[in-house]
Amino acid sequence: MAAVKKSVLITAGPTIEYWDSVRYLTNRSSGKTGLEIARYARKLGARVTLVSAIKKHAETGLRHIIITSARDMFKVIKSELKEHNIFISAAAVSDFYPVYQKGKIDKRKGLPKLKLKKNPDILKWAGRNKDNCIIAGFSLQEKIDIKKAVIKKKEKNCDIIVVNRINNLDSNRKAFVLISDTGIERYQDVDIREMAEIVVKECLKTEKNS
Repeated sequence: MAAVKKSVLITAGPTIEYWDSVRYLTNRSSGKTGLEIARYARKLGARVTLVSAIKKHAETGLRHIIITSARDMFKVIKSELKEHNIFISAAAVSDFYPVYQKGKIDKRKGLPKLKLKKNPDILKWAGRNKDNCIIAGFSLQEKIDIKKAVIKKKEKNCDIIVVNRINNLDSNRKAFVLISDTGIERYQDVDIREMAEIVVKECLKTEKNS
């Protein structure tokens, strides 16, 4: 197979939102899907930038930018987006972050109040500023809701939406739906590496036809 001369930007895994100096809010995302997508894009010969909070994602051939919070990730995407042909937003970005309290909260002082603020919508910003970049977003749902995913695709101005179920988290077998401008494809019990291949190839096909 001829080398793919593209530049691919990928986010993976959870974000970490610190509440005090030791406590933080996060989620169950393992980052496996984003990493496999990065590996497959690298295998095809693409120049790959992987943005995640998971240090073990650092691998030969991948440019790995380590972040912590959603706000950190947002800064990186704003800086990097225009340098890439394809952006695959596979990270499970926290929607909210706690107002930071300096030092370690002392439980002896009683039950603290957790105040939350909204994180930036990275995918929405990317959709508004994508120019010729192809964007694939992920929609994590309890149950597959195609209508909801189609609305998200339009609102975020994505070229592709991958609908992923919550019970897929940390699993090497996936059931998902891929929605593009050309149609809807449903997949059941797919190996994670095959899922990565499907997503990357759909992005490349969309980029070629755009």
